[in-house]
Amino acid sequence: MLVGCLALSGLSLLLLPRNIAYDPWSWLIFGREILHLDLNTRLAATSVKPLPMYIDTVLAVFGSSAAPILWLLIARTGALLALAVAYRLGARLAGPVAGIVAAVGLAASNEFLAYLLVQGMSEPMTAAAVLAAVDTYLAGRRRWALGCLIAAALLRPEAWPFLLGYLLWLAWPGSWLRRAIAVVVGIAIPFSWFVIDWFGARQLLRSAHAATQESQGGPLLSRQPGIATIRETWHLLSAPVEILFVVGFVAALVAWRRDGRPNL
Repeated sequence: MLVGCLALSGLSLLLLPRNIAYDPWSWLIFGREILHLDLNTRLAATSVKPLPMYIDTVLAVFGSSAAPILWLLIARTGALLALAVAYRLGARLAGPVAGIVAAVGLAASNEFLAYLLVQGMSEPMTAAAVLAAVDTYLAGRRRWALGCLIAAALLRPEAWPFLLGYLLWLAWPGSWLRRAIAVVVGIAIPFSWFVIDWFGARQLLRSAHAATQESQGGPLLSRQPGIATIRETWHLLSAPVEILFVVGFVAALVAWRRDGRPNL
């Protein structure tokens, strides 16, 4: 699966534009500055994201011309993996038709193909990590699931509660060494977000502050930002996908009540 997605991503570099969005460009700059031990995030409008910055620090070795192309190759591979794992997970749970619906639904989500995939954004990589965590967990590969959750938590802070809950579930019945490792990982992942800005701007919360800066009309400027965000993002999924989700959720509840247990 990985080799196939990597090959398609390489082909996309020949067929699709190589424009990179603003945030990926910022991470490329941050990675080059880290390589030269001169990180400066003080005036950056982009929030730091540890995993992209770690990757871009390595890519900086290849020079300013090759690094953006290599990042696009990696980011697009992650986006294609998200589609592939969406199909795999759907097929695992409810057959090939469900897999197709899952992959098509993800591809049809707002700007997934036209913007997020093409311009190298990190959100599709996050989707791939989260879906892979669920898929590997269902396959009984607990360590792979943990690794995928760690990757997701290095891409989006919203993944922290899921990672911490999974660490607790893994460590609670385990040995003291497993519990110690869980504590170290649980502390290190959130800490990695703040320490980057500390070295780059001497401010632990610079990225959090940058993320709250909205242009005129943004949901964070309204009196009910939560409701405004829901209204603004309601269109991200198409109506057929939303209807299928409701139907599938109700069918799952009926099956669970009839069988007395989840059908996993």
